[in-house]
Amino acid sequence: MNTTNIFVEILIVGIQASVWTILLVLSIFGVDWLPNSWSSLNNWNALVTIIVLATWYTLGIISDRIASVLFSGFANPKKTLQKFAVVRNMAQISDKDIRVAIMYQEEKVSSYLEYFRSRARIVRATTLNLLLITVFGSAFVLSRCSQIGCMPKASTLMLIIGMGALLTLTSWIIHGVIEIGYENRMAQVGHKFKEYSPKSHPPE
Repeated sequence: MNTTNIFVEILIVGIQASVWTILLVLSIFGVDWLPNSWSSLNNWNALVTIIVLATWYTLGIISDRIASVLFSGFANPKKTLQKFAVVRNMAQISDKDIRVAIMYQEEKVSSYLEYFRSRARIVRATTLNLLLITVFGSAFVLSRCSQIGCMPKASTLMLIIGMGALLTLTSWIIHGVIEIGYENRMAQVGHKFKEYSPKSHPPE
């Protein structure tokens, strides 16, 4: 995976993380301190852009690391999905060995597998960020709803919690599906690696 792809991946996660970070800050300090106009920053566009990108990148690294630790332990959806047979295992999955073998012969298998890993990392961090957005969004409504003139507090809170829980659960399940798919493809690649290795096919 090239450096540009990694940067974009981390940046996506960082942008997500910036949402709950802003909600956390506003929940603690309120909104009265925010300026009425941001026009004074127009002369500092380049500097502001660098600072924002650096902040997103830093938040992306932090979120990705936290998500990695959590999903390596109790938050891992893979075992749950396999337990309830939500996703088929290798014994039940349709045979894609021919496709994998072709990709191996064309030396594309590394990019193919890295595509799975990249999607898994993004969705894993997205799950964490959605959860935190739900938590701090609810905290913001409880503490600052009256200041911004939002909908009745109970209705807004129920909407945020309901939508947040649904999106978080969906993202969590999708991550498990991708992880199982990745392991299945790895098993196929391992099988074809042995089958097409020089030892398996000695020169005549």
